[in-house]
Amino acid sequence: MLRLLTELSVKNNFTLIRSDSNAHNHSLFRDYIFEAIRNERPTVIAQHFYFPEVTYGSSVAYMNMMRAPVARLTSFYYFRLSNLLKDHPDSNHANAYGNMTIDECISLPDIERNRCFPFVANEQAMYMCGRERSCEGIEPSELYARAWRNVLLHYPAVGLTEHMYASLQLFEVMFPSFFNGVTAVYNGTALVTDNQAKLRLASQAAAIQHYQIANSSSAAVLESYYSDVDMRLFSSVQTRFHKTHAECIARI
Repeated sequence: MLRLLTELSVKNNFTLIRSDSNAHNHSLFRDYIFEAIRNERPTVIAQHFYFPEVTYGSSVAYMNMMRAPVARLTSFYYFRLSNLLKDHPDSNHANAYGNMTIDECISLPDIERNRCFPFVANEQAMYMCGRERSCEGIEPSELYARAWRNVLLHYPAVGLTEHMYASLQLFEVMFPSFFNGVTAVYNGTALVTDNQAKLRLASQAAAIQHYQIANSSSAAVLESYYSDVDMRLFSSVQTRFHKTHAECIARI
């Protein structure tokens, strides 16, 4: 997505702001938004940040991508593990957990499992709920309610990673000033050109396939302990996505 936005920022003449070193900096991203409003310059701010609670009518719109929660956690587990083994192969953590499959990790007792699987529960819902200090630790029903309310009020489009091309079609119709031509760019750009990238994608796919046929009790743990709200939110977002996508395609 970031590669697409980089190309589209030139094609459609908008400012693209990224700040890798300041992910989750709530105040900073609010400042970016206010600065874009003051400059009246079409701007896309692309980063991992929680809903900043800046609402200026049609001047500000939020968009996001969701992924099926169990698949996301599985992919993230192996992504993090590969980086650990590459960057810190001799660390205590790598020695203790570096050869564990996700099923082996999830089957450990709670305390030990939290060491090999140190992920934030319901992180996708957290992103759309709001800043950490106001959403962390609230009841699951309230977390879902706040996140879903924000989606309905402030996120005209939330795409699905499993339906990337359809998501881009949706963005192109709903945000033409920014995404005009994105499907053509997506179709015409070799996003994966080098063998190393192809092997990495194949490895991730194999890991996910391994998980899908592995112990179903692990999936139950991932759902109940780490993604119960995300599962509910994903279902709601998925239903709205397919409805909105069909309506948008009818307009083309």
